[in-house]
Amino acid sequence: MINQVGLKVELMARGFVIVLKKMFLLNIEKNLKAYLSFKKYEHMN
Repeated sequence: MINQVGLKVELMARGFVIVLKKMFLLNIEKNLKAYLSFKKYEHMN
């Protein structure tokens, strides 16, 4: 019983970490694109 609960908690924690990593990477990608487009715009002026 205790083992099953521990396993569930571990799986939930892993899932949470994966979601956080995905969100973090998506955020970096968005920021990078915004930064690059800003740099292009800055260069044009």
